[in-house]
Amino acid sequence: MAAPTYRIAGGGSTGLNAINIELWGFRQCPHALPETIAAALACLPPHQLEGLKSVRYEPSALVPGFTRWLRLPGLSRLKGSFQRESSTILLHACASREELFRTLFHEAGHFVYYRILSSFEKKQWVTSVFRAEPPVSRYGSRNASEDFAEAFASCVLFPGSLSGLPGKQRFMASVVFRGSAADHAGLRNVMQGLAANGQPQQRLDRYV
Repeated sequence: MAAPTYRIAGGGSTGLNAINIELWGFRQCPHALPETIAAALACLPPHQLEGLKSVRYEPSALVPGFTRWLRLPGLSRLKGSFQRESSTILLHACASREELFRTLFHEAGHFVYYRILSSFEKKQWVTSVFRAEPPVSRYGSRNASEDFAEAFASCVLFPGSLSGLPGKQRFMASVVFRGSAADHAGLRNVMQGLAANGQPQQRLDRYV
């Protein structure tokens, strides 16, 4: 059965075409329907979604075995991942709606880091930003990619949360968001279940 595909309008000034993203498994997600995930992604600037193929909800983390995929209970704490080879975000069981969205935008941050930033921009993050300031969170201290993903999620979900890390705040504003910003008011509506009349829906061209 084909996955539902959501068409998110590109930005008129960016020259981007509409972006088609497949959403799998969210009819079984207790915290968000596929329409909600699509509306949340539509709150991001269009250039940050270009090339993202799909977002999948799989309640339990899976790892590849020799002949099949194995379900390992020990990985139940893994909330999500970004599959670079397929440009796919995987989301697993989260304890709350807030945790689901935090994981969604953390993994979207990995997509931006690996697929949107240029090699020069990644090097600039690693050498001039990551090494110059404390990590955004304890999890972000693992490596430059995790710190970027944490910074991205914080910037999207909690405006102003990077004010104590001016280097990261400047990098996000000037390089990652390119002078634009996430639709914070629209995202707040989505997270509160009010997306039907919110701004994000205006960028969802249609349900395919």
